[in-house]
Amino acid sequence: MDLRIPRKFQAGFKALYELSEEKKEQLIVVLKETRRGSSTQDLTVKISLTLGLGLEPAQSLINALTSFYLVVDNLDEKGKAEFIEALPDALVESGVVSDGADTSSIIQVVNSALELKESLGTIAKAKELATECERLFVKSRILSDFRPIFSDNLDEPIGAGIIVHQLRITFHKDE
Repeated sequence: MDLRIPRKFQAGFKALYELSEEKKEQLIVVLKETRRGSSTQDLTVKISLTLGLGLEPAQSLINALTSFYLVVDNLDEKGKAEFIEALPDALVESGVVSDGADTSSIIQVVNSALELKESLGTIAKAKELATECERLFVKSRILSDFRPIFSDNLDEPIGAGIIVHQLRITFHKDE
């Protein structure tokens, strides 16, 4: 199986690889203890505090695991085994780990994470549903302008004006 790790998930797998064995075990404990319905933000903070990671690496780690979960969850047992078997080579090819690096602990964490349907599985599926729409809101901004109204005689001061408000909405379009 030809497996490639998208660039946006490489930081998460790198954060996972760089954790000590003890921290990897703590990660699985945190994931197991996560209640169904917990938000990604809550889990990010909990992982950050428990493992001593910054919020960004913790978020990257969750994104990588939830993405992996969603892909593997749709495969049969043979497909799952092939996918996990291809992971070490994909980690090397993407530059997450160096050639010859021991990736067995990452595989162990990923296998353990894939069994967590009630916590990680629910969060992964919720993230997928939240972004499954034609246009995904990114940000908005209100722009206000004062537009003066000049008289025909330019020597006279501005006699009136209007205020124009614009709402600029940025979104990603599903293609």
